[in-house]
Amino acid sequence: MAQGENKEFKKPSLGDYGTTADEVTNDSVVPGTTVKDALDNLAAAGGSIPFTTKGDLASYDGKAMAIVAAGADGYVLKARAAAANGIEWAKTIALAAKGDIISSTGKVDAIVNVGADGMILSAKASEAAGLLWKVNPVDLLAVKGDLLGYDGKAAAIVKLGIGADGKILTANSAVDIGFSWETAPTATPRTFSYIVGATGDYASVSLLLAAHPAPKSVFIQDGTYDESGAPVVIPATTAVVCESLNVIMDMGAGSLTISAAASWKGGVVRGTVAVADLLIVDGNYAKVEGVKVISQAVGDPVAQQWLVNAMTGHLDVILRDIVLEFAGDYANEGGIKYKATSGRIENTFAICSVTGVNTKLMDITSEQCVVDGVHITGLAVNGSAFKAIGSSGRVTIKGVGSDNNALGSIGATLTECEVDSCTFITLDGSGNKVSKSHIMTVTPSANTPRNYFSDCDIEALRLVNASKNIFTGCRIRAQSIGAVAIEAMFSACKFDTAVDLTGDEITMSGCEFNNSLTLTGNLNRVTGGYVANGVAVAGDYNGLVGARVGAKAGGGTGSVVVSPGATSNQIVGCMTDAAITDGGTTTINIANTTY
Repeated sequence: MAQGENKEFKKPSLGDYGTTADEVTNDSVVPGTTVKDALDNLAAAGGSIPFTTKGDLASYDGKAMAIVAAGADGYVLKARAAAANGIEWAKTIALAAKGDIISSTGKVDAIVNVGADGMILSAKASEAAGLLWKVNPVDLLAVKGDLLGYDGKAAAIVKLGIGADGKILTANSAVDIGFSWETAPTATPRTFSYIVGATGDYASVSLLLAAHPAPKSVFIQDGTYDESGAPVVIPATTAVVCESLNVIMDMGAGSLTISAAASWKGGVVRGTVAVADLLIVDGNYAKVEGVKVISQAVGDPVAQQWLVNAMTGHLDVILRDIVLEFAGDYANEGGIKYKATSGRIENTFAICSVTGVNTKLMDITSEQCVVDGVHITGLAVNGSAFKAIGSSGRVTIKGVGSDNNALGSIGATLTECEVDSCTFITLDGSGNKVSKSHIMTVTPSANTPRNYFSDCDIEALRLVNASKNIFTGCRIRAQSIGAVAIEAMFSACKFDTAVDLTGDEITMSGCEFNNSLTLTGNLNRVTGGYVANGVAVAGDYNGLVGARVGAKAGGGTGSVVVSPGATSNQIVGCMTDAAITDGGTTTINIANTTY
């Protein structure tokens, strides 16, 4: 009979399956039924099953016999409780690559292809087969300190590199990974004994000192503090630190005193300075730094008052990074009075807003003080005095200047000081060593120990009564060298204007005179160098040796003229443009050459 052709199904008898009923077991037919039951069911279905296609199978669906149609080529028969007949044809899974695995979609089997080297297999419900190959997060770590975190935007585990030394790991919702390396926040350190301020232990410094007369350390929070009730004295060895320049100490007509080995850092100290000095440093090893001191005086104090006063006789007193501000009528007021035996004044900046009378920027008397970096701005036309006296040692002064004009507006009176790279409108005094400075007028004091000037730019030199001053490598734009200016020495200096040596015993060596030279005084000596417009000799016992007189290229009119009445002068080994004219007496005139 051809496949698919209907066939009459004959009701079988027990003998068709065995000789006795015991030989036909339940396992021979359908689980849970007897052969007899199966035969009865078949009869109830009409005695026949309509097979139509090659490969059709007869199955039992739990109630009656039914056909399971033939499966597609390559499919296999599988038991499946969810199927109508308890069995179904299913596709055969063919694994094609090393590492492929079989999973299930929940309905059918599926292949999960092998991942790349180093990846790991993870359960993931959103995938069809419930599995996913993923990068191993450990492989992201390459440097000591690397961290792993979940990137909410990329929906993946990502790496956060190690932060710089000192950074702290901080939760940060603004970044995709949710945390980042950040600078450690600053906070009021509780290493201080007491805190003054709105959230501190006391509302003012005065209240703190009333309760604790000798605190070890104090931190002052930003704010304005009225301390005008009485003078405030910071006791010995106490360290005070202000949060910033937003700490304002209003002293009124009172004062703030820093005692021995105490220190004050930061903030603003302001007052009227009408009665007393404003900031007083009174003790050995006291230190004040980073402070702005403001005068708000109205009207003239009776006597000179000071914004900062470092008291007499103390050792190693330090004033550093101080700003002085004369905000009111500062007549008869001063900036810094420094009488300490030793110490330093560094980086002082003075701001002046109105015309002052009898003002002093600094008044220093010390044995071993170093002044390094002083600048003044906004000074009025009256100028300001800078006075320094090195009593038994030396005061060293560096970098003093002004922005008012190229010449500065600070007048200096110095004694036994070492001066380097400063700018003064005037400078007088004695026993000083001045180098690399720009000075409008130099007027050394009379009859005092010598001053030394090296590599300076001097607008006007006035040696009227001064003696024994030494100049090396200086440019002197104008000068007046008086009759009493004796024993001055100039070496390798440059003179822009005509020079008349009316003083005596002045020595000039290797100098350049861009105009004329007149020797009016006596016992003066000019050796080497160059004189552009000729030399006139009017005094006695002067010497001109080895000088070039006239145009440097020759052919000029420069010569040497000895005036009638001049006696006993020497002109030796000079080269002149024109012949020497000798109207004097007993002139020694030898080995000279006309170019």
